[in-house]
Amino acid sequence: MDSIAALENTLRRYYNDRELRELVPAAKTGRQSGVAAALDTLRATNLALAYFRHRRLPTSRVNSPVRIGSKYLHLYGALQAVYMQQDAILDLWALLVDQRPSTKDLIGWSELRDWRDTLTHPQRHNVTISEMQMGSMALVVWLHGRGRRLAKQRLVDLRELLPAYAENAVVLLRRLDLRLRAKWK
Repeated sequence: MDSIAALENTLRRYYNDRELRELVPAAKTGRQSGVAAALDTLRATNLALAYFRHRRLPTSRVNSPVRIGSKYLHLYGALQAVYMQQDAILDLWALLVDQRPSTKDLIGWSELRDWRDTLTHPQRHNVTISEMQMGSMALVVWLHGRGRRLAKQRLVDLRELLPAYAENAVVLLRRLDLRLRAKWK
């Protein structure tokens, strides 16, 4: 199976071919640097997410401020990396084939975007993360009701969401690769 890194390299090879580069919509609009930036973002976020999957959220029985803070930093960083990677993939589609793919049915795609927005803006969404329950790749989020309604717990399990998202990211990049191959035959 292709990986995000392998597909990024394939797209970069296309883009580095001067003749092919002139055929993409970005060349007609003067946005070639946007393609390079999207490819660089795709590579950087892929490395960040690989690090997160390898390291996971720090765990310790000692809940020092540094340990708790590092958990939040890892979590927010992983969610932001997904968000940036998604934008890079969508931008590559727009810049290379002048179209954006539908992502509404892709497992993990919208849910990770929504969690990133919710957890990085908790005051807007009336949520808190229970720091004592942040596990290696799962966390419990408290969704607070309005007025006197009781809070509800919701488990966010990145062990399920991140692999599902990554599979769908590969599908979108593979489709883009196939679209470009068909266009340049």
